[in-house]
Amino acid sequence: MLVQGKVKAADWEESTEVALYLLSLLVFRLQNLPSGMEKLAVEAATLFTHSHVVSLVNAAACLLGQLGQQGITFDLQPREWIAAAAHALSAPAEVRLTPPGSCGFYDGLFILLLQLLTQPDQRCGQFRSVDHPVAPLFHGPEAV
Repeated sequence: MLVQGKVKAADWEESTEVALYLLSLLVFRLQNLPSGMEKLAVEAATLFTHSHVVSLVNAAACLLGQLGQQGITFDLQPREWIAAAAHALSAPAEVRLTPPGSCGFYDGLFILLLQLLTQPDQRCGQFRSVDHPVAPLFHGPEAV
C-alpha cells in the first residue's frame, strides 16, 4: 500500500518510518539476506539524503547502517550525507517510534556515520571540498 501510494499523505511519514524500522529489524535478524537488497539500500539512501523529516532520516540511517553491517554497498556522496547528518543532528525531532531492539533514536545514524567515515575509499581530503558548516568535523586530525 505504501509503495503504491494508497496511504494518505498525512500518514505517509509515519508509515514510512514504521516500514524502515521493520526492514531494519529484519535485516538485523536475518543471517543471509535475499538478493535485491542493493535496490532497498538505494531507496533508503534517497530517503536519508532528501528527507527533511528528522525521524525519517534517522530511520533510513538505521536501515542503511544495518545493511552496511551485512555487507550491502550503497553510494552516498560526502556532500549529501554530511548535510543529511547535520540536519538530523541539529533540527528539532519528534520521536514517534523507538528504533528496534535496544537502539536509541540516533544510534542508527551514528552507526552509519562510522561506516561512512571508515570506508577505505573515503579519504579525508574528499571532505575539504564539502561546503557545509559541520564539514570541518570530518577533516580528521591532520587538518588541525
